[in-house]
Amino acid sequence: MEVKGIILISSQELLIKNYGQEKWEAVLSKLNKDDQSLFSDNLILPSKNYNIKTYRSLCLAIQNIFTKDYNDIFEEIGAYSAKKVVLELYKPLFNSRKNNPAKMFSTITKAISLVSPEKWETINIDSKQWEIRCKSDVFKNYYDMIDPICKRNTGGVKALLKGIGYKNISCTSKGIYSDKEHIPYVELLFKWD
Repeated sequence: MEVKGIILISSQELLIKNYGQEKWEAVLSKLNKDDQSLFSDNLILPSKNYNIKTYRSLCLAIQNIFTKDYNDIFEEIGAYSAKKVVLELYKPLFNSRKNNPAKMFSTITKAISLVSPEKWETINIDSKQWEIRCKSDVFKNYYDMIDPICKRNTGGVKALLKGIGYKNISCTSKGIYSDKEHIPYVELLFKWD
């Protein structure tokens, strides 16, 4: 299981930009030596795949340093990543699908699957809401990754929707469930005006 380097780079950039180098150094100090050197020596390439364990270590370090505010930080990271990677490159594509939610959300799920291991499937969609199921083997092996990954993706989707003109975007978790293979999944409901 892997994530693209852009997820790691965006996390680092957002933490430094919004919380300062000192907070980033505190997060970095919680990583193992190999992961520390990936970040310290700027060895992470945006399009290269990295083991999910590196991302998990980073998420756990963020949770350790930021304690009660870490869910908001994962949403910020997702929003930052979406603006940096997706909206800068693909805003015309999203704008062209703005009035066709099925096509637009299909594009969003494809964009997420390019950088992260979870799979999104649409449960229900209409002009004012999108109900999805987010599933990943990562959740089975690392149950503690459900919140960071879902919050990151929530922040990313909200930023994408806001970037193309949607207003008053909210997201609620309908719960964590398990399928026949005992793989956990999360159901999320996005709403907007």
